[in-house]
Amino acid sequence: MNLKKKLVAFGMVCVLALGMAISAFADYDGSTTWTNPGPITATQGVGAYTNLNLEGSSSYAYAYRDVTLYSRTNSDDQKWRIKTLSSSSDAVYVFTVRRDTSGRSDYALNYIQSAPHNCNILSISQNNPYDCQVKIKGSPISFYVELANRFGVRLNYERAGVGRNVYWGTAFDYWRKA
Repeated sequence: MNLKKKLVAFGMVCVLALGMAISAFADYDGSTTWTNPGPITATQGVGAYTNLNLEGSSSYAYAYRDVTLYSRTNSDDQKWRIKTLSSSSDAVYVFTVRRDTSGRSDYALNYIQSAPHNCNILSISQNNPYDCQVKIKGSPISFYVELANRFGVRLNYERAGVGRNVYWGTAFDYWRKA
């Protein structure tokens, strides 16, 4: 009788462990927000351990400011927040914490439609937010960023040089919230 109880307890532990493992690898959903802004770090290859970064030394956000990868700093140029603007959509925006000179804080990662499909930031209230909507796919420690309105177009980065360019392409470059 004691052996049966142990087997039942062992079975319950296995089911619980499986349930916890499945939720750890589930996709983010549209309600995902990062209330505490922080770095988004590349996790693979030569770009590993470098952060999404606003190019240049300006302390302001502005339209078409380029996004690069750069070594970790304590600058707000490397702090991002993820936020959904509608509960009816699973699309989110990746906003910089930088504000423009008028105080606007809605600058998000943006897709440039002409080749080489560079990634920069754009105010979603002043421009078409269509090319700023993304989906976050993966787990909190390993995810990729895909444009919500362009299937298979993901956030990528160049493989060489300091200040690597960030662009939209088809590779699966993985990121994590640092």
